[in-house]
Amino acid sequence: MEDDLLIFSAASLSSVQVIKDVLADFEELSGLKANPSKSLIFLAGVNPCLKQEILEMVHMLEGICLGRSLWTVPIPTSCSWSWKKLLKIRELAKRLLRFKVGDGMKIFLWLDNWHPTGYLLDRFGYRAIYDSGFSIDAKLSNIIRNEDWFWPSARSEAIVEIQSSLPDIQLGGDDLPVWDSRNGKYSCAETWEKLRSRHPVVPWWKTVWFPMAIPRHSFFLWLVFKDAVVTRNKMSAWGYSGPCLCLFCYAAQESREHLFFRCSFSGRVWKAIMGDCSLAVPTNWDEIEDWGPKMLRGKSLKNCLGRLCFVAVVYHLWKQRNALLHGNNPRSEEDILAQIRWEVRARIMAQKNFQNSELQMKLVAKWNLFSCL
Repeated sequence: MEDDLLIFSAASLSSVQVIKDVLADFEELSGLKANPSKSLIFLAGVNPCLKQEILEMVHMLEGICLGRSLWTVPIPTSCSWSWKKLLKIRELAKRLLRFKVGDGMKIFLWLDNWHPTGYLLDRFGYRAIYDSGFSIDAKLSNIIRNEDWFWPSARSEAIVEIQSSLPDIQLGGDDLPVWDSRNGKYSCAETWEKLRSRHPVVPWWKTVWFPMAIPRHSFFLWLVFKDAVVTRNKMSAWGYSGPCLCLFCYAAQESREHLFFRCSFSGRVWKAIMGDCSLAVPTNWDEIEDWGPKMLRGKSLKNCLGRLCFVAVVYHLWKQRNALLHGNNPRSEEDILAQIRWEVRARIMAQKNFQNSELQMKLVAKWNLFSCL
């Protein structure tokens, strides 16, 4: 079983000390200790003096990447899952990272994004490397002398094109990695926005995701809205030859519509729970898509209860269905209702200052929420 842990840090003594302190706190709380003799530290773009200070601080051996740069490190057949995953997603990060040229000591000539045309190897191929007379792992400092460009005579059109853009690059100082963000520094939020796929906003999203939501309930409801739960009618369409009847009532084939709304058992649960919220739920998903945003919007006690109850009922109906399917201690109808009420009440008790109205007072009394006023 893989148990490797990768920790990334800025190459500074203060950052390394913070990581040491965190690991020490973790050891004190859990009894689990990182073994320096079985750990490696990898350093890139660090001057020799600072590198030595860091190595003396962590008491670890320095690891060496078997490749010319991160972009060319081969994916080993045997390595930790986390390292393999990082290597597989390199191409996503590659287009978001570029370098501001200083002295060229930390930048790979062919493999890093420093040139206006992008990554030179991707743009011009291996033939340009051969024509240049440099190796593939050459550093940019090979063509910089006294803060000026010093490139051998061009021997191909590719080299001429590369050299033609060099006067636009200002030299001097240290090389600086620049992330594709507003301030040039890495941001998880901005990076996610650049990488994620975008789709039209669905009308039911606020029915699923809201501040008071119980995460596991909301995640499952999201799957249901996406029609991604594996009901027995789907299994039948895929070639499953076993029974396909609803496990609650055995009166109809199990489908998303029937399981969550048309079944008599589900109907009793909906009536009991949503009745406690003074709400009635439609009986098919097409209506739910419009009903949720209209009837459950706002911050009133009624709507907060309604959202929490709606999500909880869907979650617990599926949980009961699975318990029946797999023989895993299914609960009685009364137990399910009690569990839903307990979870919703526990969540709502964390909220305060609901408006004091006649309807609100009825709900407060029904759910015993007097501390929320």
